[in-house]
Amino acid sequence: MPPYDAVVRRTDLDEAEIDARLCSLALDYAAGHPGHVARALAHNAVRLVELEGWDREAIGARETGVGPVWSDVGRFAFWLLALLAAGGAALARRRVPWFVWAVPLLLVLGVLPATASARYRSPVDPFLIVLAGAALSRSIPQTSSATRLVKNASR
Repeated sequence: MPPYDAVVRRTDLDEAEIDARLCSLALDYAAGHPGHVARALAHNAVRLVELEGWDREAIGARETGVGPVWSDVGRFAFWLLALLAAGGAALARRRVPWFVWAVPLLLVLGVLPATASARYRSPVDPFLIVLAGAALSRSIPQTSSATRLVKNASR
């Protein structure tokens, strides 16, 4: 890309000056092309939930030392987790304070403008696991022997 290459190839600038000039060029481009910024955010959101495509996800996994089989297992496990978490969110939305939901939302919003892949979603995964657990716990009959054992122990 010509304007960026010209800055990077300059030998009279130190790293901080190159960074400042590249940042300025990027901000100018973003201001002049607001639709591109929105498309990039949407694209990164798709990448974050591993819906961009098998090839892209396999490349990302390979970069972190994960083979294609485990990459596929991880992708399907995430999709299952996301479905269960959506169910848990629907069940728990009134019982959980708003700031608990703000944490994973802020984590995702912090990643989207820069880049996105499964590894950058990792800090949000524990929240998804808790929500999935809420969905699963509501789907298990409350008359199980474990529930009776807990109720009897608390008497």
